[in-house]
Amino acid sequence: MEFRTLHAEELDKWFDHCMIVFNKGQHSNSFRQRFINAFYNDPWKDINNIFVSVDGDKIASTVRLLKRQVYILGKRVSMRGIASVSTKVEYRGRGLSSQLLKMAIERMQENGIQISMLFSSLYKHYGKLGWKKNALYYKVIDRGSLKDALYNVRPIDPVKDMNLIYDIYIQFSSKFNGTVVRADNQLYWSTRLKKDNWWVAENKSNNIVGYMRTSSTEGKIQVLEFGSAECINTSSNSVFDGMINKICSMSGITGYDVVFPAAIATKREIKRIEHRDSIMIKLVTPFEIEGKSIDSTEKLIDTMNCGKNPGVDSRFLFWDTDKF
Repeated sequence: MEFRTLHAEELDKWFDHCMIVFNKGQHSNSFRQRFINAFYNDPWKDINNIFVSVDGDKIASTVRLLKRQVYILGKRVSMRGIASVSTKVEYRGRGLSSQLLKMAIERMQENGIQISMLFSSLYKHYGKLGWKKNALYYKVIDRGSLKDALYNVRPIDPVKDMNLIYDIYIQFSSKFNGTVVRADNQLYWSTRLKKDNWWVAENKSNNIVGYMRTSSTEGKIQVLEFGSAECINTSSNSVFDGMINKICSMSGITGYDVVFPAAIATKREIKRIEHRDSIMIKLVTPFEIEGKSIDSTEKLIDTMNCGKNPGVDSRFLFWDTDKF
């Protein structure tokens, strides 16, 4: 078994591997296309960040590092996401993915990367290599009534609105900890804004004051992303509440709960707090930020939550739009 990075001529074989493993052994061109799109639509892609174990001419297992930065206390911190971790059924139980993860950690350490994040329910597996769980919580409210709809809400225009949305994203999301630094990369923004259910809110002067992306599943409206030009250091956010009202009305949705990250403020009565899933975080290279030494993963997570109750008023936030 050979452990190394992927060769350029093996990229199609890698797409095949991801399709087979994640689609439970079934061939599917549409499923394969997801991995093709994810790779080519990533402006920071690097084939040298794809680690593989190879048995002859067959890819047995793989791990991919995603190059990102995230905001912590308003500062940019280098981060590498762990993605596409997969091993063919016949090679499982041999520790192949663990070996590849160790290679990925060494690469991050060599490059002075500060933190790493991943999404998985295999907490024990990744915990052995230093990643720790940070629970993600969501508020649940009623959809509200039209009488509170103070803004004109319309579908987003990906070309016309992009620069304004980008400005609001920086103003709003940089105040939280864990949000991805998207910069002004047109490829990253444009591929995401082409997806469905993006909305903007305009005030009476026709100025964009907020934006939102939603999905409707299982009797719930899920807020996948939100940004507001309002100050976030208040206990309420009229743009958020107003957009939810109008979007529900425009979609013809009634009786649904609205679910959104607990870090987002609302003046609505909160029905309950839900623990939906978790993100795993690892300190790779110790660093200082705002005079605070971050020398352990525990300190990192505590700093990202601002030492507060993550189920109520944590400052940690990671948008669904950026999940990998």
